[in-house]
Amino acid sequence: MKGIILFLSLVALAALGALVAVGHFYAPVGLDLEIAKSLLEILTVAVVGQAVALTVKLHNDSRRKQAAADQIRYRALDTLNHTFVSAKRIRRRARARSTVLSPGEASEHRRITRVQYFKCLEQVNDIQLALEVLAKDIETRAGLFKEGRGIFRLVSSMEEYLNGLVDEWEHLSVQFTGQPRAVAVQRLARFADFIGPYRTSRFRPKFVHAYYEAVELLRASLADARSQSWKRRVQPGASA
Repeated sequence: MKGIILFLSLVALAALGALVAVGHFYAPVGLDLEIAKSLLEILTVAVVGQAVALTVKLHNDSRRKQAAADQIRYRALDTLNHTFVSAKRIRRRARARSTVLSPGEASEHRRITRVQYFKCLEQVNDIQLALEVLAKDIETRAGLFKEGRGIFRLVSSMEEYLNGLVDEWEHLSVQFTGQPRAVAVQRLARFADFIGPYRTSRFRPKFVHAYYEAVELLRASLADARSQSWKRRVQPGASA
């Protein structure tokens, strides 16, 4: 707004200076003087009108940019929440459907069928791809977030954990035996960590804790954006 106020002041001074100059150098009288004054008034009104239109346009552009930035932030938050909930759902279903051979708090032995394992990893693969795209979007638009680099690092941690599961699936080297065809989960190291005891797993810090930190930073980004927008509106003399 400082720039706009300065511009309007300059316009007013220019119009006043032009009026004085006309009176001093040209010295019109009678009808000529009235015509000159009217032309200067028209010029002043036209310039001020353009300035007002420019002010409104800048304000509307700022609001549109803010709305677009908020959409990106909300989309990132929605995607993060969806991927987290989906991964937790897959984990719980895999634990419920696999056969527990020997339970334990620190370690346990399970057996899972080939059908169950492949169905689980197909879903994990979709989530990993969604996180990969999200991480890239956040990295590209890091400036839209309060701590863009930090959010990118945390989302990347989640993506990399799931990518390890997918990589193990893609390069599967174990044999499923029996009827139905099944395998001991411990032979699938990364998958065993995924559905194994929570407290001692890598899933806990690399995925769950990373999610909790990332989602708080995303929410802080939205709150900070709203706060900055409010400050720009109420601070006297704030720039457009």
